[in-house]
Amino acid sequence: MDANLRSLREKLGGDETKISDYFRDTLEDRHIHGVENMAESASFPRTTNVWQQEIDEIPNSTIMKSFFLAAFAATLALAPYVAAHGSVHKIVIDGKEYDGPAVGKGPLSGSPIRAISEVDPVKGATNPSLSCGQNASLADTTASANPGSQLQLFWINGQGGPWPHNAGPIINYMASCGGNDCSQFDASKAEWFKIEQSGVQSDGTWEQAALMQGQPFSLTLPENLKPGGYLLRNEIISLQLAMSSGGYESYPSCSQLLIGGNGNGVPDETVQFPGAYSDNDPGLLVNIYPLAGPYVFPGGPISNLASSAASGMTGGSNNTSSAGGGAGSASSAAPSAASSSAAKPSATASLASAPASASSPASTKTCGSKKRMAKRHIRHASH
Repeated sequence: MDANLRSLREKLGGDETKISDYFRDTLEDRHIHGVENMAESASFPRTTNVWQQEIDEIPNSTIMKSFFLAAFAATLALAPYVAAHGSVHKIVIDGKEYDGPAVGKGPLSGSPIRAISEVDPVKGATNPSLSCGQNASLADTTASANPGSQLQLFWINGQGGPWPHNAGPIINYMASCGGNDCSQFDASKAEWFKIEQSGVQSDGTWEQAALMQGQPFSLTLPENLKPGGYLLRNEIISLQLAMSSGGYESYPSCSQLLIGGNGNGVPDETVQFPGAYSDNDPGLLVNIYPLAGPYVFPGGPISNLASSAASGMTGGSNNTSSAGGGAGSASSAAPSAASSSAAKPSATASLASAPASASSPASTKTCGSKKRMAKRHIRHASH
C-alpha cells in the first residue's frame, strides 16, 4: 500500500468511515477546483487514477475496501455538482428579511449582502477573496441595524439545500466603513474586529453542524457600537481537509449595515484580510478526527467592544461568544449577553467530530433552542 495511504490511515486512527469520507471530500474538491490545484494543498497523489490504484492494493477481504469503493463511486457520480459548497442566501435583521444575490449573478437590488462569483471556498491565507468571498462585489443597499440587534444568517449549499459541512468554526467580524455608506467601501482596506466565534459544543459536535439542518446562524451585535456604516463578515471555516497545510476551506460573506443609536465604542485591536490568518495557524492546520484538546480559533482575540458586553459565564475555549450568537430556529432570536446568567461547566475532554457528506442528514440535536443559544454567551478564554 502507498506510504501516503498508510499515513492517512494513521492520521485518521484507522477509522474506515472517516477515511472513506476523506476520500470523498478530496476527490470532490479535485474535480471542482482542478487536480493540480488540489494537489498543491494535500500531500497525496494527483489523479483519481492513482486513487483507484491505491484502492486496488487494499486486500479484497477487508471492510475498508468496500468503504473506499463506495466512496469513490459516489464521488464520481456527484462530482459535477456544487452542492458541497455554499453561500448566504438571506439575512434577517430584527425581523426584517433581506434576500441575498444568486451566486454568479452579480448584486441584487435592495440586498445588503455582497454578491460572490462562485460557491467554491476561498483557499489560502493570502487570497484577496478572503475578505468577503469569491470576487465579492459591492451591494447597493446598507441595511439599518442598532447596537444589540438580533441577526439570523441563512446558509445554503450550491443547489439550494441545507449547508453541507459539519466541522469547523464560525467566526464573525465587523469593520467600520468610515462613514454612513458602505456601498462604495473597499473591503481590502477594512480594519476588522472580531465580535464572536463558535466552535465545538460540550457534546463534541461543532456549532456549524446545526446549519446542515437548515437552521440559521443567530448573532447579537455588540451593545456599544458607535453609529455609522459597518461591514459584517460572517465566516464559516470547514476543517475536513485541514490536516494538510492550506487544506481548510473558508467561506466568508459580507453584509453592509448602518448602525444607529448613540454608542461610542471603538475597537482596541483590528486585523486585515488577507493578513489575519496563516495557513499554518493551529486552528487551520489541524487534524480534527479526533480533535485533541481545545480548538484554537484563528484571527486573534474577541474585541473589547464585544467582550465587554459578555455575561460572566465560564466555559471551555472550544466555544466562545461575545454579544451572542448561535445556530437556532428562525423564530428564536439570540438573547443578549446581559440577559444570560446560568453558568456552564468547562469542557475539558478531547472532542471528536465525524465528517458528513453533502447528501447525508445531520445527526439530530438533543439540546433545545434555549440551551443552544445560552451556551453561546461564554466569555473568550485564552488558549
